[in-house]
Amino acid sequence: MWGTKFKLKAVPPFDFVSTITQWGVHPPLEYIVEGIYYNVIRLPSDKLVTVLMCSKGRIDRPLIEVIVKSKEALSEEEKDIIQDEIR
Repeated sequence: MWGTKFKLKAVPPFDFVSTITQWGVHPPLEYIVEGIYYNVIRLPSDKLVTVLMCSKGRIDRPLIEVIVKSKEALSEEEKDIIQDEIR
């Protein structure tokens, strides 16, 4: 399995867990377990990737860790698409 991770900064004050749990109805391939947000994204190349997001910061210094997992290696263009989709 191929994987990568990166971090996103948010504008404080930002509470990641409160934000994701207030989104309401979640699509079938999106769920939250113990403060970790999981989602499956289909890329234009038809590859499926699993995205996990969790808070690594505080409300006054928010930092979100994003982990992307795929069965196949991703091109730089595909990585950019994922980051654009998440931001």
